[in-house]
Amino acid sequence: PAPARRPPPASAATPRSSRSRAVKSGPGRPPPRQPPRFQVTTQTPVTDLAWAGATGGDSDRFVFATTEPPVGAVGGRLWWSGDYGRSWLDATDRLDGAFEAPPAGAPATLKGVVDVFPQKLNPLRAFVQGAGRHHWVTDDGGATFTRVAAPGDTLGWYADFKGAFHPTKGDWILTKARRTACVVAGGASSPACAHDLFVSQDFGRTWANLTANSKGAIAAFVDFDWGAALTTASGAALTPATRIFATAYTDPAAVKGPYPGWDANIHFVSSDSLFKPSGSRFGRASHRVAAACGNQVEVVGASLYVAMPATCPTHPDGSPRVPPPGVSRSNVSLYVSGDGGSSFQQVCLPSRELDLGYSLTKTHDSRSALLAVNHDEADPAAAAAPAGPVYAPGGGDGGSVYSLSLPRARAKHGATDLSRVEGWPGAFLANQLDEGAMPPPGAGHKGRVAYDSRVRTRATFNGGGRWADLTPPTTFAHAACDRCPPGATGGECALHLHGPSRWEWKREWVGEGGLAARARALTPRHPSSFFL
Repeated sequence: PAPARRPPPASAATPRSSRSRAVKSGPGRPPPRQPPRFQVTTQTPVTDLAWAGATGGDSDRFVFATTEPPVGAVGGRLWWSGDYGRSWLDATDRLDGAFEAPPAGAPATLKGVVDVFPQKLNPLRAFVQGAGRHHWVTDDGGATFTRVAAPGDTLGWYADFKGAFHPTKGDWILTKARRTACVVAGGASSPACAHDLFVSQDFGRTWANLTANSKGAIAAFVDFDWGAALTTASGAALTPATRIFATAYTDPAAVKGPYPGWDANIHFVSSDSLFKPSGSRFGRASHRVAAACGNQVEVVGASLYVAMPATCPTHPDGSPRVPPPGVSRSNVSLYVSGDGGSSFQQVCLPSRELDLGYSLTKTHDSRSALLAVNHDEADPAAAAAPAGPVYAPGGGDGGSVYSLSLPRARAKHGATDLSRVEGWPGAFLANQLDEGAMPPPGAGHKGRVAYDSRVRTRATFNGGGRWADLTPPTTFAHAACDRCPPGATGGECALHLHGPSRWEWKREWVGEGGLAARARALTPRHPSSFFL
């Protein structure tokens, strides 16, 4: 047998090829060689992998890997494989100017690669987001890259590509970016440091500023999504291809900079003309105000969710609204529309608490979403705990009525440990605080609580109806990975995994964690193991 290999260092990416050549064995022949493990050591740890390639059986030929940034930069490097991960190349040198000095006045660290987005409609095409004033595009799976200017001479580190790529138009990209006024000293706290929305219809080569398109009707943008993401159960679009949903300031005097909080001066709007006044279905107007006070928008299948300040004096249809007792400017309400924004219903939750924020995780049929809520708890101990409930949607109610699915889901750093398991309808993973980690109501918050030592990983296979511990493995590559106490019986130990709240860069589940009793596998004093 071959001598044991040392494990790769923590900063190594070890992709494995799924294609190996069979070797015959027999008298006088050596035993078959094990399939090779292809390894490359990167300067900093790998943060994400993305696959691209021709449609059909070759869809994973090209692999992109991004890494954590080196010292002195906010962006990392880009590694590339053109042979299914058999060999790797640091492709950063193919990105013209990836680590060049930022423009005068900008922070010196704004360089490197932020993210990579393969184009689903054209598998050989990918968009690479840079931290400075340039991005890159490839049309050949990463063999070559073309440098393109960031929209409006903005800085890529402050650009938002969430939902940026059009579902049916392969050349169309929509992105929100901070204005250049943010670069000057003190600019980030100035009302002039607001966001513009840009559209490209040639995959990032040229951009149009939609704030400028509106001819003064829009003062600044806050959130956005393509209307074409709103689809029927069969995937048919419910809006014209040019429909854009956004939240925006319409009054220049009301703009409050990049972090406005919940603001009644922000409104949910839609446009079919890229916010140009002429040729709009709304007459000479560049857009339609679909919901006053609408601050955030999210498209989930055929449902359109809009969050608005709980202090807003009107419902989305303009009718008078009485804010609930005790409401403050930090509280928010959630509405849902099943007809593309023509009408809305307020989401109903089985809780008397006010709300501070929401996180939506789409169901597998893309018809609705599990809802993680940050309640504004009156009890200090509950308010201090890094956790909140998860609610599941009911049926036949337009997506507005929810029931409690999982209490005390871990939430920290703006992320909730709740994720969908792809390819398995109804399967979700979540991390939950043990009930014993929560002080009794009214007991107050005394000192620092070791919440991390009371986290357990849970799974549901029926859309949130029932949650259970993860079944632990029975064999281990290293005995130290099994931290169950001797003599533990079934049910005392389970597998626990780090979720999105524990990862600084990519908010995705990784098979890192541990096997232990009483959910103590995620404490910092215990080394983590990886599980497949």
